[in-house]
Amino acid sequence: MPVYNGANYLAQTLDCWLRQDYSEFRMLVSDNASTDATPDILADYQRRDSRIVVKRRESTVGAAENFNGLPLEADTPYFGWSAHDDLREPAFLGKLVAVLDKHPHAVLAYTRVHLLKEGEDPAERRTYYEVDPPGTERSGLGRAIGALRRARSWGLVYGLMRLPAVVRTHLFHTPMGLVADVGFVLELATLGSFVCVPEVLLRLRIHAQNMTATNADPMFDDGRGRRLDAEARAFIETFPLSQSEKKLLLREVMVWCRKGKPRPIWMKIPGARWSYVHGSRRLIDLMGKVRGV
Repeated sequence: MPVYNGANYLAQTLDCWLRQDYSEFRMLVSDNASTDATPDILADYQRRDSRIVVKRRESTVGAAENFNGLPLEADTPYFGWSAHDDLREPAFLGKLVAVLDKHPHAVLAYTRVHLLKEGEDPAERRTYYEVDPPGTERSGLGRAIGALRRARSWGLVYGLMRLPAVVRTHLFHTPMGLVADVGFVLELATLGSFVCVPEVLLRLRIHAQNMTATNADPMFDDGRGRRLDAEARAFIETFPLSQSEKKLLLREVMVWCRKGKPRPIWMKIPGARWSYVHGSRRLIDLMGKVRGV
């Protein structure tokens, strides 16, 4: 669990972990030199439960660095990140462990997800990964493209992963900026399949203090949003794909970047965004078939 000034929801999230049906786990917390009550809350929970291990940084570093230090210190077969403000059902960890035990070629297990938005009616919550969950395609390219098209909330980055696969990646690679989680999922998808547990066992909280809410947060690494520049291209070139596959993935990433925000002005024309996205995807699929990838 990487955390910076997370006193608002930290205790609730830790309580969710301590209530897990599956108890054979260790919670390693990296406190990014928090200045609020986070250290006190962590100290209290560490005294109460020996599974919680807290490491506090002397000074605040970027979000990617705080995330990336955790898998390098892990020594278990499976690994997962936890945001300080998300909620998990008691069956979350046990069911994901069972899935990875059953599917030795899978590198990631995740569950359906709800977003918890402040002031939102619970009846209006959208369920992610209910239909056509990403990561089940047979090829690494197919899984990466599928993730870009269908991941949406990117809650699968908070699933459970095989640690050897995690450390083979670039982790939260900074060229992807605020969407470093996207880059990580794309790279992980090239290494193995994903499996979705068809239950809502994770709830991602959306609130005013989220990392994506304010560029003033020192965890932001200066807020580098969606883009496909030379750094990002070089990053994708390192993926274990053929050159033809990399070119198709780059095309897909370009579509993904352009359909986000801010968008090119011509995409504000009614129907232009839909036509561009769906037309581009059909062309990419056709090119993949022609090239046999």
